[in-house]
Amino acid sequence: MELRFFKIHGVKTSKLRRSPLIRFHGDWLGRAGFEEGQLTCARFTKGEAVFELCGPDTDVMALIRKSREEKGVKLLIVKSFILGKKHSPIIEMSSQWLEDFEFSIGGTMLIKLETGVIRAKVITTDIFEL
Repeated sequence: MELRFFKIHGVKTSKLRRSPLIRFHGDWLGRAGFEEGQLTCARFTKGEAVFELCGPDTDVMALIRKSREEKGVKLLIVKSFILGKKHSPIIEMSSQWLEDFEFSIGGTMLIKLETGVIRAKVITTDIFEL
């Protein structure tokens, strides 16, 4: 298990609007089993998200239907991030609906990394107050 902190950034979606952007990238993703081309299911609830690799027995069609019916379920593909000559896995998504689940621009997430699973929880700065 590994813990990390991540900032929720924003991305410009139109002239007047910005959407939250969640981006995980680096060799640490590969060490946790996330490799380029793999299908990942993201499930969101208020202030929390779970990104989980889909296994070979996963009913992909059922996940596609669920992702269309439920706002907090999305399918993502692990892509490759290139910096210089080095390739690293990357998972990223941006959408205005992320704010409905309290993933707002400028917020901070605590990430708990396990093999094949990323658990994210939005945290507030008041947890650092003594």
